[in-house]
Amino acid sequence: MAKNRDARLTIVGKGPDRERLMRIAAEKGVADRVMFTGKVSAEEYMRLMREADAVVNASLKEGAVTVSFDSMTLGKPLICIDTTGYTRYFSPDYAAIVKIGSRAETIAGLARGIDRVSDSAERERMGSLAREMAGKFSWEERGREINLKFEI
Repeated sequence: MAKNRDARLTIVGKGPDRERLMRIAAEKGVADRVMFTGKVSAEEYMRLMREADAVVNASLKEGAVTVSFDSMTLGKPLICIDTTGYTRYFSPDYAAIVKIGSRAETIAGLARGIDRVSDSAERERMGSLAREMAGKFSWEERGREINLKFEI
């Protein structure tokens, strides 16, 4: 956020790190540009996703990754940590996929991804490709893959 003084970050959901993240935002002098929504309804989640310029999924473990696939469907560039699970489906053409390294390396990778999507032309290009590729991740497509793999 130091490079782009107009940048805003919305952290959606609730979790045990909320207080710590709020403290960090205050310490870094960016609390006025970071919004914590807490738990939101599905409708509010989709509204926030539609309004976003890009989506960051900084989770170090997989869990429910619908946010990543939702971002693609909505044509939003994705910045995510390479968990080697769902991220194997993504391409650097439309997602900034950050390799897990040391804490400092991982943070630097996320920062590079954010810097990349702060360019509006790159963000538009990535978003268009993400939307185009989203169709590959439907249940119908997954069923076809399974049928081919197991010759059903």
